[in-house]
This record gives sequence, structure tokens and C-alpha cells, in this order.
Amino acid sequence: MLRVLRWLIIAVILALGIVLVTRGHLLVGSLLCGLAALRIAYLLSFTHRRRTLREGRHPDGGRLLLRGLRQRAVTVAAATIGTEPAQLRREFAGGRSIAEIAVAAGVAPDGVVQAIAADAGAALDHSVAEGTATPDAVTQAKTRLPLWSTRLVYATRDDLEALSARRRSGSAFGPRGW
Repeated sequence: MLRVLRWLIIAVILALGIVLVTRGHLLVGSLLCGLAALRIAYLLSFTHRRRTLREGRHPDGGRLLLRGLRQRAVTVAAATIGTEPAQLRREFAGGRSIAEIAVAAGVAPDGVVQAIAADAGAALDHSVAEGTATPDAVTQAKTRLPLWSTRLVYATRDDLEALSARRRSGSAFGPRGW
């Protein structure tokens, strides 16, 4: 419903822009038409990304699927450690890694890594069964799963932010990037 409403609003703005241009209000009409065209291009690019990811054609499908499991992984880590997810997030935001928090609670960090990897693997299998992801995209994600779960547990927030910044700048591709 929301998607239909967005397209309807864009159509109205585009029509209004065309009417204004034909009535002689070139500046305002052109501005509205241009903004509507930009919004259409923006929405179509996201539609294309969603479709290619769902069909397993996205070259980075594994990373995007795992990104969607981050909150679930924090909940699993908190349950494994024996703390509340909100408390784990606060300590993580304070600069401690999940491994440091686990050691302080008397839990082996490798056990947390294994619990996160097992839960994420089950969630990925479930996404294939539901039809929200293709087997190819899930296979890509599962190949990244050991490194992803290890990085999530042993890295601090600053480490993960630095990695994200390197990826955005294009200097962290493949195995070189952590």
C-alpha cells in the first residue's frame, strides 16, 4: 500500500509539473518534473537491487543477507553470554568487543562465534525455504559466515566502523579488507 502511495504521489507531482510547464511557469514546472524524475530513478534502482538479490544475481548477495542478520546475531550473542541484548549493545558501543564481554562473563568467545554461526546458518536456510532468498545467494552468504561471525565477536565498534569506511571508499575488497 505504501509503495502504491509513493508512486501515486510521484505521478501527481510529475503531472503538476507538466501542467505548470504548459501554462508558462517554466521554472517551477521544470523543477517539479526534474524532482519527480529523480525520485522515479531512485525508486527503480532499489527495485532492481531487491529483485537481483532475490534472484541470486547480485554479486554481493552474501554480504547483504548477512547484514540483515546482525540484530539477530547480537540477540544470540547476548543469550549465549547470559546478558540482555540492550546491555550487550551498550557495552559494545562503549568500545568493548563481544569477545571481551564474554570473557568477563566467563564464557568462551569461540562458543559465542559458533552459536552466532549456527543461528545465522539456520536463518539463511529458513530464508530459502520461505522463498525470500535464492540458494545461490545463501551459498554466497554461508561461505562468508565463519569470517563474519568471528569478526562480529572479536572486533570492536571502532574496528567495524573503520572496515565499513574502507569498503565505502573502495579500498577494502575481498580478503584484503579484514
